[in-house]
Amino acid sequence: GAPKSKFEEYGYKALLYLKYCFEGKSFPKGSALAPEERVQTLRQELFTFLLTETASPPRPTANMPHRPVSRGVRSLPYPYLRVLILIDAKAFLDCMAIVLDDPAAQFLENARESHLAVDYAPDMLLEREHSDESGLEISDLNNGKLPNRQRIVDTLSSIIMADLSSEITSSFRHSDSKKQFMLLSIKAKDAFLDFLPKYLKLGVVQTSTSLTTEIFKRMCSKSGSSESEIVSL
Repeated sequence: GAPKSKFEEYGYKALLYLKYCFEGKSFPKGSALAPEERVQTLRQELFTFLLTETASPPRPTANMPHRPVSRGVRSLPYPYLRVLILIDAKAFLDCMAIVLDDPAAQFLENARESHLAVDYAPDMLLEREHSDESGLEISDLNNGKLPNRQRIVDTLSSIIMADLSSEITSSFRHSDSKKQFMLLSIKAKDAFLDFLPKYLKLGVVQTSTSLTTEIFKRMCSKSGSSESEIVSL
């Protein structure tokens, strides 16, 4: 349906922009990007932005000369990912799949960044020494490589599977905001659990026991999921 607020309006424009860029199209016309190499470098720039852990602080204004304290989503880890997930988790994950499924996309080697996630705790994410905030090695910033798929999935898991906790929702001051956030988080969780099986089956990512259990539960509860699809995981 039509966007219900300016937040949704701008959010869906951002998702459309992301989709076009990941597909190698200019925005908003949709013509092919040139040169072709620009697609890979643009993807890397966007992933670097999306995987930034801390939002840039709000700029001072005439009425507020000192930098105001970040609140809401801006105060949480990976704020830019969170905003797009809140807008429409399925649409966002569909955008991510464009790159993850592209055989021409170059990802960092799993041996360098991959780790088995332990439940959903954000503090268990891989330590990223000698890297920028997005987790890309400094030496890889100019060669078009993207974070490996394990790193991407672990980061998404740390956001989506943890956002139902009271610790996260306590950053919102109004009960209506918390309620809306909870509903959107449930939708995001379902979309994420639908997103993961393909990559587990391909063997390009691994998930914790608890997350794998959630995926099985989701697949078993969905109509249209065959026994062979579930067993293949």
